[in-house]
Amino acid sequence: MTEHEVKEFAEALVASYLHYRQRWFEAVNLTHVAYLGRFTDAIRYKLAVEQNKKATHKWDLISEITGSLLTPTIKTAFDTELKRREKFI
Repeated sequence: MTEHEVKEFAEALVASYLHYRQRWFEAVNLTHVAYLGRFTDAIRYKLAVEQNKKATHKWDLISEITGSLLTPTIKTAFDTELKRREKFI
């Protein structure tokens, strides 16, 4: 891969990584809020738990994929891009 291709690949990988990390954080937050009202709204709590399971599964998958794709060259580009994007979050 050329340096440009590595950079583009790292950008796409970071975008997916951050997207699924954000969805996972949102699902955890939704589950926590629903947990507080689990006795008054059991259906909402059940839906939140199901969403959390799906988000956790997707987060596990993207983490595993990201880990398996990170050769030393791509890891350096990934880390650089991740740090750059996290500055804006």
